Amino acid sequence: MKEDCIYKKYEPIFGSWYITKKVGEGAIARVYAMERRELGVTYHSALKALTIPLSEDEIKSAMADGMTGADLTHYYETIVQNVVNEFDLMSRLKGHSHIVSYEDHVIIEHEDDIGWDILMRIELLTPLIEHSLKHHLTEDDVLQLGIDLCKALEYCRRFDIIHRDVKPENIFVAPGGAYKLGDFGIAKIVEETRVGLSRKGTYTYMAPEVYKGSAYGPTADIYSLGLVMYKYLNDGRNPFMPPYPQQVGVDDYDAAFTQRISGAQIREPAYGSRRLKKLILKACSYDPKDRFRSATEFRQELEQLQRHQAPAKAGNAEKRAEAEDAAFGSAAVDADFGSSAVEASFGSSAGEGMLQPLDDPAEGRFMHKLPDPAARRKKAGRIALTIVLALFLIAGIVDAIIPDNITAITGVGASEEIYIGEQLAPDYVVEPDWFAGEPISFLVEDADIASVDPDGRITAHAVGETTMELSARDYTQRVEIEVVPKVTKISGVEKSLRLEEGSEQTLKPKLSPDRFADEPVSYKSSDESVVSVSGKGKLSAKSPGNAKVTISAGGCTKKVSVEVYEYVAPTVTYTYTNRSSGSGSSGSGKSSGSKKKKSGGYFNKSDDEYF
Repeated sequence: MKEDCIYKKYEPIFGSWYITKKVGEGAIARVYAMERRELGVTYHSALKALTIPLSEDEIKSAMADGMTGADLTHYYETIVQNVVNEFDLMSRLKGHSHIVSYEDHVIIEHEDDIGWDILMRIELLTPLIEHSLKHHLTEDDVLQLGIDLCKALEYCRRFDIIHRDVKPENIFVAPGGAYKLGDFGIAKIVEETRVGLSRKGTYTYMAPEVYKGSAYGPTADIYSLGLVMYKYLNDGRNPFMPPYPQQVGVDDYDAAFTQRISGAQIREPAYGSRRLKKLILKACSYDPKDRFRSATEFRQELEQLQRHQAPAKAGNAEKRAEAEDAAFGSAAVDADFGSSAVEASFGSSAGEGMLQPLDDPAEGRFMHKLPDPAARRKKAGRIALTIVLALFLIAGIVDAIIPDNITAITGVGASEEIYIGEQLAPDYVVEPDWFAGEPISFLVEDADIASVDPDGRITAHAVGETTMELSARDYTQRVEIEVVPKVTKISGVEKSLRLEEGSEQTLKPKLSPDRFADEPVSYKSSDESVVSVSGKGKLSAKSPGNAKVTISAGGCTKKVSVEVYEYVAPTVTYTYTNRSSGSGSSGSGKSSGSKKKKSGGYFNKSDDEYF
C-alpha cells in the first residue's frame, strides 16, 4: 500500500485476511480491499473500518462543552453498544440480491485512550460513481438501477428500516451487473451522535421532510432514489443545476438546493422516454402524498415500462405512434388523393383511363381527348385488380400492427405485497388500447389469505402467500400475493406467568414497529375454566391448572403459558389471656392467668380478651 493504514496492525484480520489497498473513503469510514489465500486460490473481500471517536478534535470539543472523562467514556460506550445492536439488524439483511452483504465484524477497544476500532467485512463491489465514469449509463441501465434499488427498499420495509441516505456513493455494482444498496445503519449512528460537531447530512439527495425535521416515512427513500435516477438521465446534473454544457459555479449548488427544498417544480430530465420521465418526477414529488405509496408500487411501474419498451431501443411511444400513423393514415390518405405511391401502383404514369390534358400550341390552351373504349375497359380491370391487391396489402399492415389478442393487463405487478387487514385497488388496464373495454374476471386460490371483489380490490386477511388469476377474453395472467404482518414483535409480556386461584392480572403488550403500536390487540385463552381473559387483556385465574393465552395483533402472535395454583387459606394463630377472679382479700389486684393458643375459628363469648 502507498500509505500507512492504521488497521494493518490487526492483520491477519478475521484470522486470515490481509489488506491490499484502499478503495474508498467517506466522512466516517474507509473501505479497503482484502484478500486471503488458501491452497493456491485467492479470495477477495472488502473491509469497512471506522474509529470511535473520529478524531482528537471531537474529544477536545466535548471537553470544552463541560464533559468529564467519565462522561465521555460512558457516552462513547453507549454509541458502541448501539453499533453492536445494529450489527444484528445487518445480519438479517444478509443474502438479499440487491443489498451489500455484511459478512462479519469485530470491535477492538483502544488500550491507552478512549476509543474503539470497528472493522466490518463486506462483499467487494464496484462503487456506482466509479462504474459510471467508465461506463455511460443508458436509459435501460437507469431503469434497471431503479428496479434493483426498489427491491432493496422493499426488503428493508419488512424490518421497518428507512435508509435515509440513498445516493450514488452508497450504490454499488456487482460483477454480474446487478445494483446493490449499501451503508446501512453503522455510519449514520456514528454521524448523528458526534459530540460537539454539527451533523453533516447528505443534503443533495435528502427528502425535504427529512431535511426540515418533519415526520417522514419510507417515501423519503423513494424521493432520494428518484433524484439518483434523475441525475443519470440529466448529464450527471441534479435538478435546478445549469443544463449541460453550461459551466457550474460554486453558488449553483446552494441555489439548486434552495429551490428544491422550497418546493419548486422540478423539470423533466434531459433524456429518457416520456413515461420514464413522468415516473421519476412522481418519485421526486415535493409532497410525500404525491409520490409512490411504496417501493413496491414504484418497482411495478418501472417493470411494466421495461416490459413494454420497444426492443433494441427501436423507439419510444412517440415513434411507435408515428409508425402506426404511417401504416394506417398515410396509405389511406394517399389512396384518396392520388399520391405518387398509389399512382405508381395504379399505373397512372401513362394516364390511361383518365382525361388527359394535351398542349395545343395553336389554341394556346389545354384540350382533352377520350381514350379508346376497349383500352379503357382493359385498364379499368387492371385498376380494379390493383385496388384489390392494395387493400390486401393494407389489411396485412393492419394485421401486423393490431394484435388479434390481448397482450397484457397492466396496473398490477407480477407480485404484490399487502399488509394484513389492508386493501389494494390496482388501476387495471387491458392492453393494447383497443381491448381496454374488455371485462376482467378475478380468482384467488386461497381466499382465507386474501380475497378479491368483482372490481379487483384485494383484501388481505391472514399472513401467507396465494395467487390471483386475472382473465380477459382468452388471456390469463397470474399475480403472486404476499400478505405480510404489520406487527413484527410483541414484547412487554413474560412468556410464562404463575397466578394464584382467584387472582387477577392485566397484560400490557408493546407492539413493534412503533408506527403500528396502536393496532388492535385480541386475546384468547386455551382453557377458560383455568384462566379467562377479557378484551382488554385482564387475566382472571379460575381454577388450578395450566392454559395458554394467545395475544394477537397486526398479524403477529405471542403465546403466554399461565399456571394457576390452588388457593390455601392461611393458618391464623391467636393468642389470648383468660383471666380468673382471685379468692381472698390479698388485694394485690393481680390474678394468675394462663395463655392459650387457638387455631382459627370463632372464640366463645366467655373469652375475656382477644389478641
